[in-house]
Amino acid sequence: MLISKGYLNKAYTQLQTHLKVDFHLGLYAYVAVFLGLMMYWNYNYWDFYGTMFKQYYGNPLIYLYYFIFYAVAYFGVAIPQAAFRKDWEALKKLEFWVKSLTFLGIIALASGCYHQRDLAKALADMQHEQYYLLRVFTQLRRPIISIIPLLLIFWLYDRQRTPWYGLRKQGFSAKPYILLLLLCLPFIIWASFQPSFLQTYPRLKVWAMQNAFGLTKGQMLGIFEIGYGIEFMFVEIVFRGALVISLAAVMGRNAILPMVAVYAFLHFGKPFPETVASIFGGYLLGILALYTQNIVGGLLIHLGVAYSMEIAAIAQYYLK
Repeated sequence: MLISKGYLNKAYTQLQTHLKVDFHLGLYAYVAVFLGLMMYWNYNYWDFYGTMFKQYYGNPLIYLYYFIFYAVAYFGVAIPQAAFRKDWEALKKLEFWVKSLTFLGIIALASGCYHQRDLAKALADMQHEQYYLLRVFTQLRRPIISIIPLLLIFWLYDRQRTPWYGLRKQGFSAKPYILLLLLCLPFIIWASFQPSFLQTYPRLKVWAMQNAFGLTKGQMLGIFEIGYGIEFMFVEIVFRGALVISLAAVMGRNAILPMVAVYAFLHFGKPFPETVASIFGGYLLGILALYTQNIVGGLLIHLGVAYSMEIAAIAQYYLK
């Protein structure tokens, strides 16, 4: 038996059940090779976020390039998956295309958004205050961009099916997710000693900044971290709520693997181990969201890991 006892029993049961019905050697091997090659090229040659997209920052074409980038991830798995399983029914439905293109559009718009820079310049005169506003507004761009399209798709297709993208109490038990989070903590602590991790985290290195708007460094960090948490909430809504729960109404369990591919691509600007972890984490959270029709647990894990990484990186600076 692969199922462990205790509070994690349900999560392992869902994972095992899903693998029994979903595993296809050819498909899973293809996805592994596809993501492996894309990660290899990104981290060794292309550097999508650091080099390729950065040169178009401030150019409206960046939205198109991001959309193509995420579409390659999504349809690069969704279409071969249909071929491997010989199941094209979902791809023949208008609902699939409306939802998938809308959700990919949301992700692309949020990733490429550069108007927060103009807003920061309009609201502050001093350069260090503009920079701080830019960092805060960048955390809020995803919820602002996402909310109206998500509401529209929910009203058109899902309002009579499920609560809003899995945000509900029913089907949620905190203890399994808390234990999963505790299992992640040793890896986060280990990662916090790696140079690549400390280059990325914490997301706002407040000790290297001047105080802005009369705020203390602690207040500046607190405001930023609130926005950071709000952004993660919408990441979970879009990836597990929209790309899994909403699209499962059309695709069933086939909604999970394309979501995992896009989620991995989203992490291409992060340290390599984090991108690898996002594949397995996204897959597990996708399964849990599908079987419970609930994303609250995934949100708890996501926020817990994100804030744990922030705390570990901050501690490394102040305790060194």
